[in-house]
Amino acid sequence: MLRDFNNLNGVWPVFLSSDYFCDIHGNLYDRFKRIIELECDSEGNLGKVIDLWGHKKFYKIGVLVSTVFKSVKIHNSLLHILDVMHLDGNKENNHAGNLIWKFPSGGLRHPRYKDFSYIPGYSKYIINKNGVLIDHKEDIVIEPFFEELYAKFRVYPDVGFRVATSRHRLLSLAWIDYPAFVDDLVVNHKNGIRGDDREENLEFISRRENNIHASELGLTSKGREVLVKNYETDTIMTFRGTTECARYFNLNRSTVKYRLHSGQQIYPGNIVFKYANDSTPWREDLTLTTKSLNKGDPRSIKAKNVFTDEIQTFSSIKKAGDHLKIHPNTIHGYLKNSISGRPTSGFVFKYFVDDSPWPSYTDSEKALFKKYPIGKNLGLKIENIKTGEIILFSDVKELKEKFNLNTGQLNDFRYHQKLINETFRYVPQLKSINSFN
Repeated sequence: MLRDFNNLNGVWPVFLSSDYFCDIHGNLYDRFKRIIELECDSEGNLGKVIDLWGHKKFYKIGVLVSTVFKSVKIHNSLLHILDVMHLDGNKENNHAGNLIWKFPSGGLRHPRYKDFSYIPGYSKYIINKNGVLIDHKEDIVIEPFFEELYAKFRVYPDVGFRVATSRHRLLSLAWIDYPAFVDDLVVNHKNGIRGDDREENLEFISRRENNIHASELGLTSKGREVLVKNYETDTIMTFRGTTECARYFNLNRSTVKYRLHSGQQIYPGNIVFKYANDSTPWREDLTLTTKSLNKGDPRSIKAKNVFTDEIQTFSSIKKAGDHLKIHPNTIHGYLKNSISGRPTSGFVFKYFVDDSPWPSYTDSEKALFKKYPIGKNLGLKIENIKTGEIILFSDVKELKEKFNLNTGQLNDFRYHQKLINETFRYVPQLKSINSFN
């Protein structure tokens, strides 16, 4: 919810201001709709010293953009202390879709309800540490309903439609520190007790960590758990259900169910499936297959180092991840979507059965990948309109230094199609790295 924003075109007034305007891309304008050149503070944040909300100070452009495109419903006297985080970690990228509200650590207290804190992403509401929720715009207490022992509220987020949200998540957002990627995290009860929504009992963790924690506390349903034994390594993996198992092995859920009812048949990679509540002993009369590194195993993959051209073959995504020190989910995401051909940590991947050509990269692209080994940074593509020559810059700072541009000139160049020296044009960042070739 915190990453949601109102996708509006054009230039809009900063909240409660008639002197300053902004657009969704992170540009600041004066009352005559002229771009205001931004400055950089000591921490690398872009913004401007302006008189706003009763305070003359340096305001981050991300904060100003967020008041317009992400909405916020806090008391006017508190607006000047708001802060934001950047999803991609790039403080120069102040597009509304890259911004996350960051309320002060320890809660943003309501001026009248002293023990209540505003909730990031749901700022129409305030909540205390006992879980009492108030709609401060209407001055009414919101009553919870219960679902599987969890207390929930029907609330309106800052952006979007009415949703049912758990009390423990609203509590955590209001009172516990959170990272920019909080939307991808779940709230865990440390003691495993549903409804024990004390601040000290709550934490933000990944879904995988949450599943492991539930398993350790014996909170999962054994009837749904899936076990997979690898006879090559003599190890057993436990999955919370068929969906999780299918996702890990890059299979359809129906395929996993078929294998679970196949009477412990051996499958590529020398693995066998069964339910956790199946008391049948693991089979021992097993002759290991030899399919682990051939085209008979759909899980076998190849990895190519884009800097050395070395190609390695692995029997599974997990083994590739362990060897290359890359998270298996990252590799799986690349194989599923090809991440537009963009290497991760210097490697590109294909299934063993894929005979298509490997992507090729220019020296400037490889320099970009060395500077940004992970992420989706595709660089900035500049074209000489007279010669057709393409120049690739790794980031905005490099581009500004090369052409000696100030922030206003840079914005004109990137967002308003103005030429540099009547020769160079900016080519909007493309989704496919192969488009640079």
